[in-house]
Amino acid sequence: MSKSMNKCYLCGKEFDDKDVKKHDEHIIQQSIGGNLTVNDILCSSCGSKLGNEVDVPFVKIFEDIATRLDIKQDRKGNNQSTKSVKGKMGNIDVVWKDFKVSPVKPFHLYTIDKRFVIIYANEQTAESYKSKKVKKEINENLLNQIFIKSKKLKWLNEVKILTLKDFQYQFSEFCRKPEVIICDDIDGLVKFPFNMDNKAFKKGLAKIAIGFASSFGVEREDIPLVLNIDKNTNEAKIHDKILAIPFYPLGVIDELIEVQKNEFEHYPFHNLILFTIDYDPKVSKGKKVLICYIELFSTFEWYVILNEEYYGDSIYEFYAQQILKKDDYKVEFGRRYYKERNIWLNSLGITEEYINKKIKNQKSKMLSKLKWSQKSSIPLITQQADIFLNLMCCFGIEHEIIQEETIKQKYKFDFEGYIQNTVSGINNQVLIFKDKEKFSHINNDITKFLNNKDIVATYNNVLSSFEEHQNLRKNFFLFYSLDEEENEIFLINSFRVFYYKEGKLKNYYSELLDNFQLFQNDGSLKDYNHKKMYMLEKHIFQENIKQKIKK
Repeated sequence: MSKSMNKCYLCGKEFDDKDVKKHDEHIIQQSIGGNLTVNDILCSSCGSKLGNEVDVPFVKIFEDIATRLDIKQDRKGNNQSTKSVKGKMGNIDVVWKDFKVSPVKPFHLYTIDKRFVIIYANEQTAESYKSKKVKKEINENLLNQIFIKSKKLKWLNEVKILTLKDFQYQFSEFCRKPEVIICDDIDGLVKFPFNMDNKAFKKGLAKIAIGFASSFGVEREDIPLVLNIDKNTNEAKIHDKILAIPFYPLGVIDELIEVQKNEFEHYPFHNLILFTIDYDPKVSKGKKVLICYIELFSTFEWYVILNEEYYGDSIYEFYAQQILKKDDYKVEFGRRYYKERNIWLNSLGITEEYINKKIKNQKSKMLSKLKWSQKSSIPLITQQADIFLNLMCCFGIEHEIIQEETIKQKYKFDFEGYIQNTVSGINNQVLIFKDKEKFSHINNDITKFLNNKDIVATYNNVLSSFEEHQNLRKNFFLFYSLDEEENEIFLINSFRVFYYKEGKLKNYYSELLDNFQLFQNDGSLKDYNHKKMYMLEKHIFQENIKQKIKK
């Protein structure tokens, strides 16, 4: 992060490493896969307080999604117990666990021709249910039906409608028991509920936005729309009512990205953008709007307004990370590490101060667990123990920090490069779409692109007229400029901030604020959010299939 705050944004007290200790804060909550941590924006007391008051109800909203995506909440630990998620298949309660979906209570169904009976249950209960319930039912049904059918078949034979051979065949067919099939996975037929607690959700977004802004040195006094500071005590609290605006793709580039985002690399991911929008410089005297764009799981996209009268420097800072679990690996510490220690630490952004703090904390924990005998020579033992503990802590903690930060780097990705490749890819798609016949049989990727009904419908809309062509061209130009030597350079600063419409440059903040009610009333916002959830659900289902194949 760029600037050190040196004080807690909630209580306003300066860190002193005694009464006001620094807290390792996850900007995006760790329970939903967040990796970005800072240790100079909250004290331990306030960090714990916000964890209980804000984080717990916030992450509960995403608990089912995080579990089904197999998000590893603690990258250091490998002994997590497997969680389960409840869902519905019609009126039947089901549970997701270990990438399989099974009913809470076993049930069975017969096929139309009665040749098979399918038991839906998990492995633990299926066999018991089969012997106690299904087999018993099959035998009872068979005895009852044999008595009835045998009379009918005998009569048909006696009146010469059936030959003896036909009679024997039909009777043997009827006496055949249905084959029992056990199905311990009904994924794909199930709907998982998503319960939104609006107040908890917006408070959680506000905490993310405050943390991200604070990590770049934005003062607590400069985010009044999310943080209320008591003038008497100097203590702050997160507002109950947050000005948060849901994202909706008004710009053509954003529209083309969102309709196929699940086809792009890194999906699903978390993304944060802290930026300012300048008012008219002729009249504003430096006044700006300070905003944090938050995107979780590539699905929940919101703008949190921090300050509508911000006079600080212009900002455009971003962070992005993948969510899907990667195979963690063990860092090997050989002689080379100790020769190149500073290079390792600098490349991972680890400071000596951070290492020493961790060592001090670990040492305190270990000392508190030691019980000294009253008859012992306390000064001598304390001195020996101190040397021993220092060696243990220095050796273990530093390696643990290196391991943890190395794993974090695996999840982080070059967001600017991602947007550049995405915008460039859309430009190529436009060329392909304009000449579909020529490109349609070149390779499977192009065929897949041209067969996607949603993408084709979107391209038909954005290329429907000369004016729309010009609009698309202007939106592409937002991302490119020329340097002094007239070489083309990519500019990310317009992403999620500006777009062109009807020949005019517009900003998302003003347009979404002005048109929010319209988008709600006509159903377009609801429809967009449903499509995003469907996209995520489809991806989770596909990822679960991959895990099943691995097993």
